[in-house]
Amino acid sequence: MNFFTMTRRGHIVPKKSTKNQCKTQGHKKYFYEVKIVFSGLVELDKNGFIVKHEDLDKAIKASPAVGSCEQVHLDLRERLHRFFADKKLNWYVKGFKCTIYPTLSDINEGAFMSCIYVKNGSSPEVVGLLR
Repeated sequence: MNFFTMTRRGHIVPKKSTKNQCKTQGHKKYFYEVKIVFSGLVELDKNGFIVKHEDLDKAIKASPAVGSCEQVHLDLRERLHRFFADKKLNWYVKGFKCTIYPTLSDINEGAFMSCIYVKNGSSPEVVGLLR
């Protein structure tokens, strides 16, 4: 089996402040990292790409990023599923991992949370690639 992995990093600016954030009310932004595992059989577009990472970033930045990290992850998961469906990539996506890092007021502190989605029937290698 062979796979392609794609990693995209960026940031999301919350649309509004909420009270259920871990450290402070109203994180100014979340940094994110998304790692996607595609089947090695994925068809490339006419320019030789699986997907443009700018399009992926745009879909993620559309998130309102409100609520707890868990709520932000649930929203991102749904956005990614819709993105893959719109790009006709559902069959080729074997799994993905989202990690978000809220900006904290003290730069010496850090926190992050990850959420891993693995498609039913995917091989154990997919989980290893998402670590």
